[in-house]
Amino acid sequence: MPQAEYSAKAMPSLPRLPTKRKYPVLVIMGYCFKVLACITLGLFILALFFGFIKYIIADNPLESAMVWAWLRVMLISTPIAIFVCMLIWTVGELMFMIIHFEENVRAIGIGVIELCKKYYSN
Repeated sequence: MPQAEYSAKAMPSLPRLPTKRKYPVLVIMGYCFKVLACITLGLFILALFFGFIKYIIADNPLESAMVWAWLRVMLISTPIAIFVCMLIWTVGELMFMIIHFEENVRAIGIGVIELCKKYYSN
């Protein structure tokens, strides 16, 4: 991306670009959603793992059948759990995209203003 050339005198008058420090709530929410997605997926995988271990070490056929029924429901719901984790992660990414979109719009506006000043001034 080409950088605009600024003179030393014009630099203090330029509007400052927003940074993540100006949006602490969005940043915190974005990271919280990402952590929540990771925790959800991790707990789901742990539940599957422990269910499988419990199925293997079951003492009697009745307990084995009960654990297998629970494990089968978990296995069938795996695509749904993965989809939910993807949605939670996407919401976290959207928080960051909001910040970057606003930064980019301001940067484009500043660049256009400076180019107009440079080429249309007398």
